[in-house]
Amino acid sequence: MAVVRTTGAVNVSSDVAMVSGTALTISGKVASAPVTVKGIYYGVIATAAGITCGAVSLRDGTTVLWKGYAYLSAANAGESQTQWYPLNITYSPTASVNLLHTNVTPAIASANAAIVWY
Repeated sequence: MAVVRTTGAVNVSSDVAMVSGTALTISGKVASAPVTVKGIYYGVIATAAGITCGAVSLRDGTTVLWKGYAYLSAANAGESQTQWYPLNITYSPTASVNLLHTNVTPAIASANAAIVWY
């Protein structure tokens, strides 16, 4: 898994090949310190031609705070259409803020995701 993080006024934590069931955790945030999530980029990577669907959850530890879905009609394997989910929420986590990708169809698809926060 390749995780990239940039810092400054706005931070981006991302993974271009998220495996289903593996969380992308925001690093550098302390539990109970407020974090503002500007939004989430998320797209499922197709394994073959056809319809692909996945779910992304914004979580505090294992508690789901928000959940969204991405759908893709792919002509070929390896294609992805990333969607932007503008959230603009401020939250004080009790554990950690993370994203969880879950495959819906097919069961083996990966995803690309990024969380924009400060």
